[in-house]
Amino acid sequence: MKSILVALPMIVGLTLSAGETFNLKASCSGTTVQWTDLSNYDEEHTNAPGSDDLVFIPANVTVTVDDTTFGQIGSVCQIRPDSGATVVFDLAADHDLSAAVSYMTNTAATTSYTFRGMVVKRGTGVLSLGSAGLRPRSTSSCYDYAVAWTVENGCLLLPPQVGKFTGMFINSIAVSRPGIVQVRFEGQDVYLTGGLSGDGTIGHASTGRAFIDSMARSSVFSGDVTGNVRLFAREANCTLYLTGTNNASPSNARACLGGIIALQRFGYGTEDVHNSLGTQKV
Repeated sequence: MKSILVALPMIVGLTLSAGETFNLKASCSGTTVQWTDLSNYDEEHTNAPGSDDLVFIPANVTVTVDDTTFGQIGSVCQIRPDSGATVVFDLAADHDLSAAVSYMTNTAATTSYTFRGMVVKRGTGVLSLGSAGLRPRSTSSCYDYAVAWTVENGCLLLPPQVGKFTGMFINSIAVSRPGIVQVRFEGQDVYLTGGLSGDGTIGHASTGRAFIDSMARSSVFSGDVTGNVRLFAREANCTLYLTGTNNASPSNARACLGGIIALQRFGYGTEDVHNSLGTQKV
């Protein structure tokens, strides 16, 4: 699949209010599109996308954002990828993303879990997610980033807490070495409807207990768990396989059972032993 290099106007501030929807033309697939060029949209607009606006990425289109273009895309209201659409953040520097990246809307019903699109994190930089306040009807949980996430390198820092809301829904997280995914605050509860996978690192950027809840019927994670992160197999029919056998994470990284958590190795004896739960004294 070819990539599209994004160039959006610099926008300051973010509110999830009623703005315009900018639908990228399907003919832009495979080209280097300038999002300030109004001819690239299916409808007529008098201005380029602004902080109240939603940018829709059609199915099977890949959008690449690098260090030079991040400031032009990072603060629109919402980036809404359709099925098969991918946003690639290839970042060597650290950046804060305030735009929501989700197919969900504030008026959507939560029972359907309409999670579409994928985000790929590449490059050695840190991508820090903000909190746009995207909460569909009849829920208090955050749906700002309800897409499938693949972290290939660098660090993905999950959103901070806003008000009393601590829960957030994500489709799935696949993190591969040397990539890192970090929760940010005590009590954060991350629900993964598509599960957790990869051989990278899941960690905690702050103190206190945080939770990663796998809701997939079956998922396999062979990476490291660091910090005070509790892993759940959330539903009764869920199984989370932790297959790592050389984990040097602290002993306070533990797993809590909801469904089934299956370990590749759990050592015994008087020495520290290694498994996907971290270093444990037994």
